[in-house]
Amino acid sequence: MRRYVQTPGPIGEFSELALRQRAEPLDLVYVGYGLLVVAVVVASYLLGAFGWLPHDPQAMNVGLINAAPFTSGHVLGTDFLGRDLQARLILGIQAYFLPGLLAITISVVGGSILGILAGYRGGWFDTIITYFDNLLDSFPRLVLILLVIAAFKADIYYVMVVV
Repeated sequence: MRRYVQTPGPIGEFSELALRQRAEPLDLVYVGYGLLVVAVVVASYLLGAFGWLPHDPQAMNVGLINAAPFTSGHVLGTDFLGRDLQARLILGIQAYFLPGLLAITISVVGGSILGILAGYRGGWFDTIITYFDNLLDSFPRLVLILLVIAAFKADIYYVMVVV
């Protein structure tokens, strides 16, 4: 009795790409966790935007100083002054979510436009854009932010443009 193994046919270009990019099970866990964190942040932002806060974030309750989570209606507990941590977290997300989202949007749109123009035009135009990109990447980001704040006024929107 003969035993033989049939050799597979040639792998196509897209099949080979799919084999290389096949997700590992642990990668799916990481993606799921990341999406869960983003969903919680967006939900907290929307809850705060519509005015829903579980407690007053500035109200102090001396009887509940450093209370554990799920203590008398405080889902995340209280801090060292008895203030509700969930309300303060939602308030903090309110302050930084929109500027962060705007900074990401500015960088994605600006980078895409510059990349498309550099790829389409090529030549000296591509060289200039690449030169300025390398120049900005070689400069420490924190120093650049401090210079912009010193040159203009201390505003979150100037920092978003630099980031």
